Amino acid sequence: MTNADGIARYVDEAWMKAWVANREVVPRVARKIVEVHLRGHRVYAFGSGHSHMLVEEMYYRAGGLTIVSPIWEPSLMLHEDAERSSVLEQTPGISRTILDRVHFEAGDLLWLISNSGRNPLIVELAAAAKLQGASVIALMSLTHALAVTPRSVSHQRLNDIADEVIDNGGVLGDAGYYIEGLAQPMFPTSTMVGAGLVNWIWVEVARQLMEAGVTPTVLTSFNVDQELPQDSGCGVSDA
Repeated sequence: MTNADGIARYVDEAWMKAWVANREVVPRVARKIVEVHLRGHRVYAFGSGHSHMLVEEMYYRAGGLTIVSPIWEPSLMLHEDAERSSVLEQTPGISRTILDRVHFEAGDLLWLISNSGRNPLIVELAAAAKLQGASVIALMSLTHALAVTPRSVSHQRLNDIADEVIDNGGVLGDAGYYIEGLAQPMFPTSTMVGAGLVNWIWVEVARQLMEAGVTPTVLTSFNVDQELPQDSGCGVSDA
């Protein structure tokens, strides 16, 4: 088998695993988002480290919606100091960095992305949001989360608190593609599969909004010269 064939099978299996696991979850999550949006509440999203890339995928994205309110905290991303951000997310109480300026209200929704769901930062944010009356959605790997010890003071994982869990189906350690002679696996799937799950949910949100008689605002690329017609052959129709 060539490397290309192996990669193709690896990618297909990773996505199909997540698709099967979330066929019933995605419509429920979309319904929660639709209800929050139609009631005039806010849909927040947060992820630290590499997980913040999936928050960017939700925000100001061609083919995406204008519903999410992203929570950015540069010290918990990678571009300032990757090692420090990893230490910070494991530090009890670090959630105050966000909670001192973001105040959840009853009826809001917080979408948290964390592959392991084990660190104090993400668990504290989930608990605080629930305490303030917001609902919590988790996007994570249950396989990874359940194989490691929680680091939170409460000894909880993100999935212990979340109202709904979207399982990305990832393996322990995220990477799972092996090359002969190399001990460490490569090709993490959480970002690739996570982006697919995020956009699947947005499609379902848009569908449910249309069924409710509300036409959502869908962003288009700034790098096309004209609006693409539905029959342009450039995409797939839901019809």
